[in-house]
Amino acid sequence: MEPVSLDQTWYVAFGEAGSHQPWYYRIFTRKGFEHVEAFAELPFKTVLYINSGLDGITPGMMFNEEDASLGFPVEAMACGYLAKGHKILRVKCSRGGPVMFHLANCIPSCVTLVKGLLGFKCWSVTPYGLYKALLKSGAYEWTEADAKEFYRKRVKELKMGGIMGKPDDGGAAAEAKKREQEAKEQARLEKEQESIKLNRTRRRQRGGGSLLRTQGQELGTSSKLGG
Repeated sequence: MEPVSLDQTWYVAFGEAGSHQPWYYRIFTRKGFEHVEAFAELPFKTVLYINSGLDGITPGMMFNEEDASLGFPVEAMACGYLAKGHKILRVKCSRGGPVMFHLANCIPSCVTLVKGLLGFKCWSVTPYGLYKALLKSGAYEWTEADAKEFYRKRVKELKMGGIMGKPDDGGAAAEAKKREQEAKEQARLEKEQESIKLNRTRRRQRGGGSLLRTQGQELGTSSKLGG
């Protein structure tokens, strides 16, 4: 029995760092490109994803828990990341060429891990640098248009019986559409919460500045009276 080869197409997701990442990540990275992770499709439409952080490397599997016969395509996971505001690149592995030794890979990070997965060599040490380098090398950027096309084909596939040819009464297709809408609504709510937090921070900063100006004016008035 031969092991499953992962020398194939990977989806690379670029987005903001999670709460587990330290604050100084934002100093050295570009907004919206603070972290990078990757995922790929295995046989029977299951997805392997690899995430690297300061606490180590976290591998995981995604599959359809309710009905394995319907599968969990890698594009479904890409749609989830896209709904959260991530940039998605579809990249073909380039392993099998020269050795992967590279000075830029001596720095352990999420960028180094993804470059190793792809067999990709470049001087980039930040997620944004890797994003630009992959695009320059021919990577395909997966967009909202691709997500809509995937859902169109997915609904048709489910009506035909999924990956195992199992008849469907339309419930699975409706469930897929429902999950798409839920993912979009969740992404919208998360953006609203971030906007509210940002506005509160700005109001506090403006309030602090006004207080300092008022106190300064009062001290100036007192000095004049005392003189």
